[in-house]
Amino acid sequence: MAFNNASIYGVEDYIDFIIGDFFQLAPYLKGDVVFVSPPWGGPSYKTIQSFTMDLLKPKDGYSIFQAAQRITPDVIMFLPRNVNLNQVEELSWLSSPPLMLEIEENYLAGYFKGITVYFGSSAHRINQLSPHDSLEIHDSMSNDKATPESKPDPVEVEAPSQRLVTSILTYVTSSWFC
Repeated sequence: MAFNNASIYGVEDYIDFIIGDFFQLAPYLKGDVVFVSPPWGGPSYKTIQSFTMDLLKPKDGYSIFQAAQRITPDVIMFLPRNVNLNQVEELSWLSSPPLMLEIEENYLAGYFKGITVYFGSSAHRINQLSPHDSLEIHDSMSNDKATPESKPDPVEVEAPSQRLVTSILTYVTSSWFC
């Protein structure tokens, strides 16, 4: 699925896809950027008022982040919309000096679905992308282009660029689904 998405945007040649247990592979990897999207525990995450980092699977969010940081300080995390933002900010303090971070809200068909958190220089780079790197947002239900009038608090989604996406580790383990 990730390779297909990268192909759609024409960046598949800039990404190394590695399938395996993240915690077994992480000590041996080096990269420019690590993208982690850990399992949230199924649809029940929506019923939790404040989703805490210890609810992420197969290990808590702090362990996941620290394993990713051994690869690079430039970490991007996709997390549930109701994640405890104070705990997300605490992740930046696990580094010395603390990492810069940026939080982006993600909408699909007008609904707030999750957040993407950029740590390290990836937070700085996301602000440095030029206007021609922007990706138009389309409403998947009506095929209308999203506009500030049609979406609550729209968020500009940035297209991958060669500067930003040069090596991404996909967080996959088949045993999590057993």
